[in-house]
Amino acid sequence: MFLRSLHCGKVMFQLVSIVQLALLTTSNTTHQTEQFVYSTSKRQLGVFTYHTYNESDFQYMNSHYDYYGNAGYDKPNCTVNANPESKVWSVKLNALYQSKNEETTFLTHLIMANSTSHKYYGAPTELWVTVKLKLSMYYKHSKTLFYEFSPVLTVDFDLMWINKT
Repeated sequence: MFLRSLHCGKVMFQLVSIVQLALLTTSNTTHQTEQFVYSTSKRQLGVFTYHTYNESDFQYMNSHYDYYGNAGYDKPNCTVNANPESKVWSVKLNALYQSKNEETTFLTHLIMANSTSHKYYGAPTELWVTVKLKLSMYYKHSKTLFYEFSPVLTVDFDLMWINKT
């Protein structure tokens, strides 16, 4: 079961779910259909997270450097004075759009899952990510000494942060 088929020449993409992208292609020599799964819920194409640190994170990073000056940055006493959280903040999908002109271009609208990340730690309130899928074909030498086309999928991400403080 898939949400949508996208065609690029003789090759078909299947958007199986929000997180799964599969590519179906037919071999020129064997005429057999192959499926390449590029992403699943466990193997994602991309994930946005926002990280906040406290003094223990800086101490851990600095412990991996054996010279004066450590990692080159530090925030001494930040935990004592500001009490920051060491945390990874996630986003949630607010909307997903598909381009009318380019069916392999998508626009995602993400928002921070927890408003505390913005209020106290400066995370953006929203993010817009343009995802462009581009399929190229290249010659591949097959076992039968004939050349056949093989698909190469390129994924471009363009990220825009809104209201980052």
